[in-house]
Amino acid sequence: MRWLLVLGVFVLMSADSFGQNKPGIRSYDEQIDQMLRQQFDRIDKNKDGNIDPEEAAKHFRGPNAKPAPELMNRPTGAGNPFADKNILEPAKPENKPADKPGQLPAKPVAKPMDVQFFEAVDTNHDNLVSWDEFYTYFEKLYEVQLQEYQKLMQQMRQLQQQMARASGNQLQVYRRQMANLQQLQRRQLDQFRRQLANPQFRRLPLR
Repeated sequence: MRWLLVLGVFVLMSADSFGQNKPGIRSYDEQIDQMLRQQFDRIDKNKDGNIDPEEAAKHFRGPNAKPAPELMNRPTGAGNPFADKNILEPAKPENKPADKPGQLPAKPVAKPMDVQFFEAVDTNHDNLVSWDEFYTYFEKLYEVQLQEYQKLMQQMRQLQQQMARASGNQLQVYRRQMANLQQLQRRQLDQFRRQLANPQFRRLPLR
């Protein structure tokens, strides 16, 4: 299982639980995995385990959208057909007359989100985005954020150990610290959830 799935091995319940020396254990690694899975399933309408160009078009551009021609005419197999293209650079309008003197240049046409999605996530270039490709992409995309989350989980585990040995005023101090860490944890998860709902796609370096 990828390291992402073990980010939050122990997540404690409310601070009141600790007052009763009954620490609750909740695995947020499953919640992160579930958030990713739910997002994948929203796009994979036929539930065959892959996202195809038609599903991506309907998800990103509306229920009546057709697959992007760039994807339908895209070569499949080994090699990256987009290797010499910058997916962050909008497609330039084609067959347009030259700009007249003094006329503002035509604005470039932004690439459809479904095209950006495939260019960034479909790493084996078979015109399908598998669950593994989807998961791996977002795991790398939010690597820094997930590392910060991992550090937070470590702090919470260490504080849990200290609370198990504390009593009296010191225990009260630890409770307040734990409440602050839990609040920070909720913020990080909410931020991750929002980012998944409105992703910005870019090609990531291979490692």
